[in-house]
Amino acid sequence: MNPADETAEERPIDTTEGESGAEPEGSKEPREAIGSLRALLARLGSYRTAVLAGLAAVLILAFAGMTARLLMPSEKPARPGRSSDPVFASDGIADTPDRLVKQELAPFYIPLPHGESGRMVRLSFVVTWDRSCSSRFRGQERRVRDRLYLRMTELAAEGGNMRSMSLTIRTEARKILEELLRPEEIHVVVTGIFIV
Repeated sequence: MNPADETAEERPIDTTEGESGAEPEGSKEPREAIGSLRALLARLGSYRTAVLAGLAAVLILAFAGMTARLLMPSEKPARPGRSSDPVFASDGIADTPDRLVKQELAPFYIPLPHGESGRMVRLSFVVTWDRSCSSRFRGQERRVRDRLYLRMTELAAEGGNMRSMSLTIRTEARKILEELLRPEEIHVVVTGIFIV
């Protein structure tokens, strides 16, 4: 035997620093945690398996979170017009359940014939049509309103009681709107005929 080998065997290896027997300052984890980590790695077999298991757990949690977010009801207020009776929005447009738009047109003031001493008729309409027609109306609003105004003025000049002409006014307004805007479907309702 070699004398150097004998001295290496006789001396115990000191794993603690200092005389107090405390853990080294660089080690912040307790020995129990390190031991449980080693036990986990022993059960999984290798570091690669442990990394893959951790990645799979993260992916499962992310997928569950996204699914929960999609399935949870939103906190947005209900859109107007989703009930059986549409509610008018602030800009005069509301959705109806069948994807038509209900829009209240600005009122028309039609002068009555000279015998009525300068009085006027205030006509109000609500039109239900498809969304594309509503956007076409916004683009041609002045032209459409001019045509409606001229026809309503002609009807007033023919004489007769304007209040009793609701059906005629509605029919004429519908013809003009169909001619100028070519909607797929249109419903015109006269909501008011007032002498002012």
